[in-house]
Amino acid sequence: MQFDVSPTGAVEPDGIHVLLTTDPAFEEATVAIVRRLRFHPGRLLRNGSAVESWVTMPLHFGQVLAAG
Repeated sequence: MQFDVSPTGAVEPDGIHVLLTTDPAFEEATVAIVRRLRFHPGRLLRNGSAVESWVTMPLHFGQVLAAG
């Protein structure tokens, strides 16, 4: 996944891109997850101002195994 994080830390709805998928059936669920994510925004080194940032993040789906 690649997505645009605004200076407020929210993911921009129109800035979400699926870069690679093993199954197109995962795309809708993955985009829905990314839309709900929140981040600490990137900051400029010079003055500490919050800035828009592009993030690339792998998301993996798999079976959850019970411990024990």
